[in-house]
Amino acid sequence: MANILSRLGVRCKNVLRCINMANGILKFLLYDILLDALYTPVWWYTAGLAGTLRSLARAAAQGAQIIGIGIWARSVFKPMYGEYSPQGRIVSFFMRIVVLLFMTVQMGVWLGILLVLLVVWLALPVLLVWQIIRVFTLL
Repeated sequence: MANILSRLGVRCKNVLRCINMANGILKFLLYDILLDALYTPVWWYTAGLAGTLRSLARAAAQGAQIIGIGIWARSVFKPMYGEYSPQGRIVSFFMRIVVLLFMTVQMGVWLGILLVLLVVWLALPVLLVWQIIRVFTLL
């Protein structure tokens, strides 16, 4: 063990100290790195997925707020420009409906983008493992 450490450039005067250092390194490699590698998929599909869903829900709410779809939906029956005549009410109603349809399409596109991001989040570990297996089968 001391010979291996000396080849790596580690100088120890006391052999027991070198052995303890090597045990510490092995413990770090086996426990910390290996257990973290094994725990990562569990975290990815539990706490990581919950955090991602919260972030995507927040992004969807911010998208609806930026587009202003709620304000347009609430004001669909209010006349535009203070025009209270029957013709003004009819024109403003249909105009707001057209604008609301365009905003709904915009919001649908934004939700579609967020859904694609969620699918990518779910598929990324599977694709990673598949690529690793594919690379090692080509060797």
